[in-house]
Amino acid sequence: MNTQNFVLSNKRSINRVFHSLIFIFEALMLLSIIIFTAFILKGFLAIGHLPFYGDKEIISHNGFESKIVIIMLYPMWFGTYLWIATFIFGLFINIKRERKAFICGLAVCVVNLLISFSSQLAWILD
Repeated sequence: MNTQNFVLSNKRSINRVFHSLIFIFEALMLLSIIIFTAFILKGFLAIGHLPFYGDKEIISHNGFESKIVIIMLYPMWFGTYLWIATFIFGLFINIKRERKAFICGLAVCVVNLLISFSSQLAWILD
């Protein structure tokens, strides 16, 4: 019985895997921003002003919307850390990224961090 060793010696395949991972993390974080914006827009249309912590609750916490909030929170919080970890690990094994891709990913991470500390997120979680 012969066994074969699985070796990732092809630099192109490693590069493709890292770019795919980073793209998936960026897409999930962008999706969480879109979901957050949809909840804020729903609150704005119902209340008449930008919702903040202490306003009337619009989002039901027993139904489908609570599951969507949970789905929104995971890529919002963990996506930033995974993007940074993947990027730093890619630097250690010498994976090159385009400057445009780095700036777009960094912008999405910064927006997610700003959302994490906003009063609107506290309103959604309340």
